[in-house]
Amino acid sequence: MNLLKLAPLLEQFASTQPGGLRVDSTRCLHSWNQANACEQCVVACPSQALTVAPGAVTLDAAACSGCGLCLHLCPTGVFAGEDETAHLLRSVATLRARAALDLTCGPFAATLADPGVDAIVQVQGCLASLGAAAYVGLTALGIDAIGLRLEACDACPIGALRETIAATAARAAALTHTTITTRAAAPAAGVRKPLHATHAPHYSRRALLHRFVGSDREADLSLPPLDSSPPAGKAPPLERRALLHALAHLPEERRSAAAYFPTFTTSSACTACQTCAAVCPTGALSSELTEHAFALHLEPLACTACGLCVELCAPAALQPAPAVAYIDAQPITLLEQATRSCKRCRAPFAGESDLCPACAFRRKHPAGMMSRPRLVGTPQP
Repeated sequence: MNLLKLAPLLEQFASTQPGGLRVDSTRCLHSWNQANACEQCVVACPSQALTVAPGAVTLDAAACSGCGLCLHLCPTGVFAGEDETAHLLRSVATLRARAALDLTCGPFAATLADPGVDAIVQVQGCLASLGAAAYVGLTALGIDAIGLRLEACDACPIGALRETIAATAARAAALTHTTITTRAAAPAAGVRKPLHATHAPHYSRRALLHRFVGSDREADLSLPPLDSSPPAGKAPPLERRALLHALAHLPEERRSAAAYFPTFTTSSACTACQTCAAVCPTGALSSELTEHAFALHLEPLACTACGLCVELCAPAALQPAPAVAYIDAQPITLLEQATRSCKRCRAPFAGESDLCPACAFRRKHPAGMMSRPRLVGTPQP
């Protein structure tokens, strides 16, 4: 029996990623604020398979083209499905010659490339399924030049995603010193190159032997595997976690100084209500409130700029600030201020009034309701 011929089948059965797109509406910004204006997934979906209703996003599975764009587009991780980035990086790690690669989609099996290209890698579906994390991950594996083969987009039903693919690659290129180019036509002087499919990766005899004895030596140790499970609780989405994982394993000289990670400014208008930290879906914002002091902290690497915190800040004390580079995106304390006790309910708050915002609101609106701030260590209602 030729074990090398069985490698693609072994890879298929070894995969633990379930197929199909899954939607977790509890992570959608609309579940926190029904008036939220975010429609990134709806606008970008090439098959109009997504709609936003009050409090939720819904998927028409029959209309879905499976392009995978929403998997890395959503800032909060609403969508989960096949992790093509993981398949791509694992497949590329098996290649010995990989300084320059072309990437092509599943329907287009390109075989010709420029002479300087080492190999052509074919993802299972559309190249739109690859976010910035995929390209930065390739850089961490030692790739210096990436070519995106988009010449088949004109004949593709979802070919309008060509511009989106190019824009995503441009954002990734800004984070690294890797050349990423797009090609809309076949190479004029193309040379036949090996084609490697991410879901049927090439195995050397040595790599296959290591796989049978329980080792995973075919994976390049410069970029260890990442847990591809969807986010649980307050956590960044998979795309952000994969991007940070790749950047952490990227040599410093390969990283650029591009401003990418969000920051904020705060003002004395803050009332220490803690709404911003409470609604932050990625855990980037956290707060501490005691009887005498309030502090607001930011983890820029975890922030995906969803905007929910700014949107729900009643006194408009929290505002976006210029983004920072990866090396400067350190945890910071945005605000520290003294608090006082409300004369009516004794809850701590920040401000010059004698009443906390909740009590002041109820004085003006007796039938209304406004939540009070929560002290550190008290249970979440």
